[in-house]
Amino acid sequence: MKKDKVLLIGGNGYIGHEVQKKLKLYYTVKSCDLLLYSDYGEREKIKKKYKNLMIRNFKELTPDLLSSFDYIVILAGLVGDPVSKKYSRISKQNDVSDMKKLIIKISKIIVKKVIFVSTCSNYGISRSRILLKESAKLKPLSLYAKAKVEIESLILSLKKISLTPFTILRFATAYGLSEGRMRFDLTINQFILEAIKKKDLVIYDKSTIRPYCHVKDFSNIIYKVIKARNKVTNFEVFNCGFNRSNYSKYQIINLIKKNLKLKFSVNFANYSKDKRNYKVDFTKLKTKLKIKSTVNTKQAFIEIKKFIEKNKSMKLFEMGNFRLKI
Repeated sequence: MKKDKVLLIGGNGYIGHEVQKKLKLYYTVKSCDLLLYSDYGEREKIKKKYKNLMIRNFKELTPDLLSSFDYIVILAGLVGDPVSKKYSRISKQNDVSDMKKLIIKISKIIVKKVIFVSTCSNYGISRSRILLKESAKLKPLSLYAKAKVEIESLILSLKKISLTPFTILRFATAYGLSEGRMRFDLTINQFILEAIKKKDLVIYDKSTIRPYCHVKDFSNIIYKVIKARNKVTNFEVFNCGFNRSNYSKYQIINLIKKNLKLKFSVNFANYSKDKRNYKVDFTKLKTKLKIKSTVNTKQAFIEIKKFIEKNKSMKLFEMGNFRLKI
């Protein structure tokens, strides 16, 4: 029986690698990725390793090529506040201008479903302790979040005229082991690395709260959204994560101590470095799509610890979205 085909646009990043592993169990998967974080030598190695990889300018994703897939998942972009700020011109070009053109192009073809991955960073700051639903006011602070909000707005404006159905997924802050392309510039991953390597953490804004979600759960969510009936997902926005995982940085420190039994010192800085603060409601994901977490938090922390201990010779502190290699 012929498998449906899935195109992952930006499928070789931190989350993309895990999404590929999940979807390949059920579909024929092709990844289109510019590999902006890899230099030429690394790109050649990646091309040999991943024979399903299409390295090309997104402008070359023609309507005929896009139409040859059953599902399209858009993960591409300069992901994160620091890198989008550092490379603001490229971010505006890739994440806004080129992305808008791609979305409009896709809206004029017919595929079964298109998933656009956005971010809970769109909520920016919330003074209230009330969990934020998908209908909450968006207050993006960074160039990264502002770009996501702009694309979300475009997608929703196309509802009545698009030939293909879109679904928007606002991801919580990711964490967990992704062996394809690990990142240690994400809060939980970074704290575990510093606790093991430096044994001395400096924590800014210890009381600010954000939701966190494991990369394997994100992969499962994308799979479940693909499988869901279109009448449930068509032009819907879903916060992606789980209510129990809205953590302050102080709580994350305690989770690391509890799950890994590590000894390290913590210094709390008094001034603000990252103003984002929001608690998110993921009830819609749970009730409409019947999605529950598949990840054991303690085991997830242990996996990161084992990866660090196994790869002592690697430059782990350089693993992340720090700089582009164009």
